[in-house]
Amino acid sequence: MIKDLEVTPVYQQTWDNKHMRIIAHQGGSRSSKTYSIIQYLIMRALSGENLKITIARKSYTWLKTSAMEDFKDILKQHGLYNPKALHVTNHTYDLNGTQFLFVGLDESQRLRGRKQDIFWINEANESSLDDFRQAIMRTPGQIILDYNPSAQHHWIYEQVLNREDCVLIKSTYKDNPFLDEELRREIEMLQFTDADYWRIYGLSEKGASAERVFPDYELFKDVPQGTVTAYGLDFGFNHPTALVRADYRDGELYLTECIYRSHITMPELIALMKQMKIPKHHTIYADSARPEYIGELHTAGFLNTKAATKLVTEGIDRMRRCILFVHRDSGHLVKEMNNYCWMKDSNGHLIDQPIKFMDDAIDAARYAAYTIVARPKRGSRASMVVG
Repeated sequence: MIKDLEVTPVYQQTWDNKHMRIIAHQGGSRSSKTYSIIQYLIMRALSGENLKITIARKSYTWLKTSAMEDFKDILKQHGLYNPKALHVTNHTYDLNGTQFLFVGLDESQRLRGRKQDIFWINEANESSLDDFRQAIMRTPGQIILDYNPSAQHHWIYEQVLNREDCVLIKSTYKDNPFLDEELRREIEMLQFTDADYWRIYGLSEKGASAERVFPDYELFKDVPQGTVTAYGLDFGFNHPTALVRADYRDGELYLTECIYRSHITMPELIALMKQMKIPKHHTIYADSARPEYIGELHTAGFLNTKAATKLVTEGIDRMRRCILFVHRDSGHLVKEMNNYCWMKDSNGHLIDQPIKFMDDAIDAARYAAYTIVARPKRGSRASMVVG
């Protein structure tokens, strides 16, 4: 067992309800629900129960860059991580006789025939009622769901929370003792800027219907031929640093999340960009607030890095003018697109200004799109400009 384990109230509530068939975690931004669930699952494994635990999200790629990374990080924090216990081909990890399987809910062949003791659906609001039903039929033990309450109506509210064998654990940023003070202040600012976002991400209450900035987009696999390409880069540290590739062709904008990572230094970012073979001849439109970072990229050979034009409304307008496509592996960008909404005035009317929250990848996409998507000529469709 882990000595001197620092836990959250969310972890303790989960542990106290480990006898329940279904545990539903409704949490606002940075409420520690993901971290606490992983701690709970690790402690169940360390108790010697020899379990089969499945950790799933709608897409395995999205899971790989979120809960799976958190799982490995928490094991490393406690000196428990063993790279030999990770079986890359099977997407499994063995810990003290318990096997963890990491899987996308769209990978039916990996789930077929498998029964597990615990099935955790991460970011369950992305998934369907059928995904939940398939999981519960394969799991004689416990089902765990986590989600933020951004939707006004959802199958979780209507088909899960009213079950007698379900316990609801609500959490907010106040339940996270490890939250950085800067992020705490940003969440609390929502109460002064947007009541709906404050209710959802600050208070963990169901959201009212709001108009999304990007209501329609399609997922894609491969970038078509004949596009103009540029990258957008938004710097962060406690906030994620986001690098997004934008490809434009004839009114179509294809967005691909390349990097989305918190607590990354500039040397680490540059090393990662080189490792990913980001082409140095392509233009990168980077956050103009950090000219010293742009200088470091120049020194590293990314000589076409330029200060981005950060006109928010105009940038959004150019993106909305296009038919939008988001790469199917861009999990963080998809989540931001689904939650990026217009602000409201004091009378509750939508205004042409987005809520500044959970928008790091969108900002990066906007930096690139502003230049490669041209202003429309009067009386004609948008034309292409190489920035």
